[in-house]
Amino acid sequence: RRGGPGRGGPSRGGGGGRERLSPKERRKQREGFGRLYVDKQIREKTDMVFVTYDGDVQGVISKRLCYDFDILADGEKERLNKLPIKYMYKSKDVDLVKGHMGADDSVVGKALPPIKARLERFQIDTRHLAFARQNDKAIRITLRGGEVFTGTVDWYSHFEVKLTLDPDDEGSVVVFRHAALVFEVVGIALDDIPIQGPRGRGGRPGGRPGGGRPGGRPGGGRPSGGP
Repeated sequence: RRGGPGRGGPSRGGGGGRERLSPKERRKQREGFGRLYVDKQIREKTDMVFVTYDGDVQGVISKRLCYDFDILADGEKERLNKLPIKYMYKSKDVDLVKGHMGADDSVVGKALPPIKARLERFQIDTRHLAFARQNDKAIRITLRGGEVFTGTVDWYSHFEVKLTLDPDDEGSVVVFRHAALVFEVVGIALDDIPIQGPRGRGGRPGGRPGGGRPGGRPGGGRPSGGP
């Protein structure tokens, strides 16, 4: 009988059991649907708006890097670090996004900066995202800049959550999890959500990157409308 991962033989890492992934493969898995979303916008040359702590940046993504985006803004190439980005959306959705965005004035007044140290950031429990998506429950995310978004979960990855803001419109916003300050599932206390398994570092259930199955569908399921 031939061995190999999943067939009783040694794993690629030589330790047996679950196949070990390289750092590059783990990163790709964690990026999940976020990676697919960005790659689609690169192919289609979508005009995007990136909202940072210092203001808006508008342009077309030319390259996706590990910690940055290369974008073309007003004909000039610019490298935009991901950490200062709170959320992003397609330029065509500007009116819908602004129309559905609330504000928490008590947070706005604090002028909170981004947090570089991952373990010091607020962590959204991925199991709560999975519950909300599977049960079509609306969620509410308050960002460190005081912006408040309420919508249903289209997809999520280890790094982002894509929210559908209006069920009658294709408009959406992609929120970066590192910019979150408060997370709620509308109409139900988080402690009352029936979830199983350990929380996992960085909000990952059971330590599985991206909230999905290793090697399977990242982000807890297939997005309803595509990346």
